[in-house]
Amino acid sequence: MKKILLILILLVTGIKAQQPELLWYKLYGGNSEESGRVVREVSDGYVIFGHTRSYGAGYADFYLIKTNKDGVQQWSKTYGGPYDDICLSGDLASDSGFVLVGVTDLDGTGHWKILLIKTDNFGNVLWEKTMGSQRNNTINCIKRDYDNGYIMIGGQQNTSNHQEIILKTDSNGDTLWTRVSANGLWGRYINLVPGIGYITTGYGDSYSFYSAAYMHVINYNGVITLSKYGNADGLGYFVSSLSDSAYIWSYDAGPNVLVKKYNRQGNEIFTKNIAGIYSIVESFDKGILLAGGYGDIKFIKIDQVGNELWSTTFKGSNYNGSENAQDVIQTRDSSFVLVGTTTSFQNDWDTKIILLKYKETAVSDIFPEKINPNDFKLNQNYPNPFNPSTKISWQSPFSGWQTLKVYDVLGNEVATLVNEYRSAGSYEIDFSPASSIKHPASGIYFYRLQAGDYAETKKMVLLK
Repeated sequence: MKKILLILILLVTGIKAQQPELLWYKLYGGNSEESGRVVREVSDGYVIFGHTRSYGAGYADFYLIKTNKDGVQQWSKTYGGPYDDICLSGDLASDSGFVLVGVTDLDGTGHWKILLIKTDNFGNVLWEKTMGSQRNNTINCIKRDYDNGYIMIGGQQNTSNHQEIILKTDSNGDTLWTRVSANGLWGRYINLVPGIGYITTGYGDSYSFYSAAYMHVINYNGVITLSKYGNADGLGYFVSSLSDSAYIWSYDAGPNVLVKKYNRQGNEIFTKNIAGIYSIVESFDKGILLAGGYGDIKFIKIDQVGNELWSTTFKGSNYNGSENAQDVIQTRDSSFVLVGTTTSFQNDWDTKIILLKYKETAVSDIFPEKINPNDFKLNQNYPNPFNPSTKISWQSPFSGWQTLKVYDVLGNEVATLVNEYRSAGSYEIDFSPASSIKHPASGIYFYRLQAGDYAETKKMVLLK
């Protein structure tokens, strides 16, 4: 009887997540300076985007590293000319290749242009673009967009002021549109918001000598629909949408970084005061993972209302060295992978790229079968038939690019609900034909999930 009671208690309350275990860490680079900016999971391992001063043709070069599932380097590539070429961001392309973006000093004058490079899945260059008409031009973040093109954010600067720039290209890197802000803004990070458009963060210096962080939600035409601003001197670091349709934002506020969550209307749900958070990802069990660090790598998990579930730090072997994490993902085996930079394993304070893998030792607050699904599954929408909206849910056992599209009975694509890189796990999205389809009509529609080699289609009925 006591055993039965214990089982019932566990089913009702869930099992709390335990401190994550560090499975391994790996270092990459030579005898000078390296920086790791972005990590992505591929079918047989990981890809790291960053820059190097140890290898390549110039003072600094773009640096692309491919590893196996245990973090062992399989190959690396450098890209750039005789001067500085610094990769600031990257992502997976729709053809299993990679896209890298950053800045290039073409002639050694210290004036930056944007450098965009597309490679195949072995890192061989397919094309590259150099962009920017101002004295200094920067792209700080790139994401593969809904149409398999790219959306980017950064800044441009002439002799007297600077402006945020959002750049939209097709899959070949050709510019489709550009949005340039008023003077005084500088874009740092951009993310996709399914069904709405994009969410951005950066900083502006329009208030005396102080910079104020901002968060903007913009539609597909680049029009701002929601704005939030920091209340102190600081920089915007990271921003994203969550599975509950909320937004999460981290920005510098003096000595600490504030992590804030808002609902879709812009009402604050919580604020956490945590130093040095540069990357955030939602976990399979709907927890929120925070990664960063000023001196040591800091890795924290909170719930959807801001309560801390666990936290851990990583410090290298040299007590006087330092580490930080720039990006975090959750992988198909329910682990977490972080990438960043360390000075703790090198002489003379030179830096190396560090990749770390953690795994929780217990599940957190929901049933285990919902945390790590073993199979792909596209659920029947509910309600069905429906009017005016319905919910579509699915699960994927591994991270990767996922698309969810709606078609009419003639096979015409009428709406794209999801087209982005997502971690493994369970998801749900609202589908409202009135906001997604130009001229919605009663009748049968089909929705199709594509994730890697997996694809499934289901039927739904709209009643008016």
